[in-house]
Amino acid sequence: MIAYNTLEVDQYYLIQPTADDEVILISPIMETRNCFLLCAFEDDSEYTYWVKKSDKFAELVDTLTEEEAIEFENIYLDDDDEDFGDDWFDMEDLDDDDENKLSSN
Repeated sequence: MIAYNTLEVDQYYLIQPTADDEVILISPIMETRNCFLLCAFEDDSEYTYWVKKSDKFAELVDTLTEEEAIEFENIYLDDDDEDFGDDWFDMEDLDDDDENKLSSN
């Protein structure tokens, strides 16, 4: 068993939480004195959760290199953009008239 305190923020890890679990991708995104906030990528979902640094997981399968992390982010972000289709837009791109139309609906 491996303690979460061996992980580093902004790094990607492939771990097996328990011996019976499938491998998942995690990334510590915030650290406190005693905990990590982890972002996990499993199947088609992304979620965050807190763990104690003293908590343990079954196996550290791999640590992504910087190049692998960039490749993952490019693939993952491309997939997220496709979920929104052609209707996806950034609220910052709207002018005042557009925002007024949206808020009046």
